Amino acid sequence: MKKTIQMIIMILLSLFLMTPAFAAETMGREEAERFLAGSEWQEIKDLVPEEADKMAREEGMEDVLDWSTLTASGLLKQIGRVLKAEIARPLRTLFSLVGIIIISVLLQSVSSSFTQSGLPGIFSIIASVFVVTLLLEPVLDSVLGVENTIHEFSLFLAAYIPAFSGLVTSAGQPMTAAAYNVLLFGACQVVGQMLRTFFVPLLSCYLSLAIVSEVSPKMGLSRMVAGIKTFITWVLGFTMTVFFGILTIQSVVASGGDNIAVKTTKFFIASFIPVVGGSLSDLFVATHGCMQFLKGTVGAFGIVAAIFTFLPVLLKTTLWYLTVRCGSMIGAIFGVEELERLLKSIASAYGVILAILIYYALLFIISTTLLIVAFKGG
Repeated sequence: MKKTIQMIIMILLSLFLMTPAFAAETMGREEAERFLAGSEWQEIKDLVPEEADKMAREEGMEDVLDWSTLTASGLLKQIGRVLKAEIARPLRTLFSLVGIIIISVLLQSVSSSFTQSGLPGIFSIIASVFVVTLLLEPVLDSVLGVENTIHEFSLFLAAYIPAFSGLVTSAGQPMTAAAYNVLLFGACQVVGQMLRTFFVPLLSCYLSLAIVSEVSPKMGLSRMVAGIKTFITWVLGFTMTVFFGILTIQSVVASGGDNIAVKTTKFFIASFIPVVGGSLSDLFVATHGCMQFLKGTVGAFGIVAAIFTFLPVLLKTTLWYLTVRCGSMIGAIFGVEELERLLKSIASAYGVILAILIYYALLFIISTTLLIVAFKGG
């Protein structure tokens, strides 16, 4: 009788302890909603750049948990919306470029009999000044757009990265979280400050020199312009390669240590707690799984925030890049070499702007993706 009572008590205890484990698995989303509804995450959500928050609301993403539900169709919808809103002005500019190229061809043919009067050179300078005037405002808008986007996203990351690292630590990956927090937080803040205070002014100087070198080729600035572009692209590529190499090595080593810690904890719970050790071990695994769900959700929120933040300025800059490139190709077809070189130089400036934007966006997106897919332990 005594043994029977002990057996019944053990069964009841096991059922009692297994019920929360089952609830943790089936009610993970509800727990996540309550956790992410806290004031800390609402404050972080409020720091999301305005344009990204607007795009998220258009997709019906009201809280942090909804941001992980972004679909490919929703992303394509937002891309289409941005293109529809931004494509009109680049097209008008392209038609203007085609017009000035055709006028230049006509003036060159008319002035061919006045080669001694210097009219062809005057017409070329006038056409170049017109092109510079036409493209100066959109180029400056793109440069300022880069600076504002990086600044707004840096403010968001200053709050997001420490909070996300704390969540990853709670999910059983303290070593991985520490590597992510130290490396990415430092890199994003240092790189963001460097881009805003050094590369953006350097980009403005590069654009000015590129224009002057084509309008007045006798000044011999073409090599300096090419050197500045090479320096910018080389620095961006080198720093990204070094950063991701260090982050990958740190993630592999740290995730191995986290895996050992989780499995060791599970083993000690199951082995050294009498009677209910196995049930407590299962409960530990279920709780760990719930925290992993939270980690993936919050990581997806950060990635979607980055995509929505950089998507508008990337698409806008790409449209202008294609516009100027098409103008350069049309100039080459019609044989207007001066305008072809000038437009090609401006297009290369847009290419550097795109490289800076993609560099900063990928710095965060790839790092966070590595952390999400890092070995989860258990």
